[in-house]
Amino acid sequence: MTSLQIALCDDNSLSLQLAQLAIQEYERQHPDRLCRLHCFSSGTALLSFLDKHKDFCFDLFILDVVMPEPDGIQTGLELRARGDQGRIVYLSASPDFALSAYDVHAYSYLLKPIDRKKLFEILDNTHLSPRRPQARMFAIHIGSSVRLVSFDELISAELKCRTILYTLADGSVIQTPTIRNSFKTEVAALLAHEQFVQCSVSSVVNLRYVRCLEKNCLFLLDGRQISISRQAGAGVRTKWQKYWSGPSEMNGKF
Repeated sequence: MTSLQIALCDDNSLSLQLAQLAIQEYERQHPDRLCRLHCFSSGTALLSFLDKHKDFCFDLFILDVVMPEPDGIQTGLELRARGDQGRIVYLSASPDFALSAYDVHAYSYLLKPIDRKKLFEILDNTHLSPRRPQARMFAIHIGSSVRLVSFDELISAELKCRTILYTLADGSVIQTPTIRNSFKTEVAALLAHEQFVQCSVSSVVNLRYVRCLEKNCLFLLDGRQISISRQAGAGVRTKWQKYWSGPSEMNGKF
């Protein structure tokens, strides 16, 4: 069964409800197609959700045009500025904003009340070619060169004598030259994402590769054990529980 992640954003509760009912009807007509619907009453709420869940991506955004700032057009522009390539469909009671939608590279523009036939065609097409998350890359600086590795292939980062050892899923280890910044600064891009956790002042681990957490230690799938400092203990447990209790689509778990 295929599923679509859909963001529905409208400040009018009635319009929001009608759009929800239309999508539920689509699911009843297509029991093999699941639509995971996330509703937001403002562009700010939608953008805040994406700020909080950086690893999450929507296949389809259905945005009302006329909302308190940021309105639908501004929200779409912000999504594009962030590099988000999810399909955007605009809803409006007037065709006057259709030209502005082109600036956002919108997929479609629907007038209210929603024409279910047109909406269902959009859902059909999106199911046939859903958005796939782009691989997130991390830059490892090795002297004058840079090695790009995807977040999902990076198991851990450990500080050893002012150098960092990055262990990859294929078993290889990349060692940097002596670092000039602090370890936390060097791995800040990793810690900004939910799948990485700092276990101590000298170690960061990708939760995708953790087999279990026991007392003050993480047991990794590659057989290694990473100690958790007393200061980091509570934070590690909280992030571990949050990561594994969240939806699998969000975290890209095995």
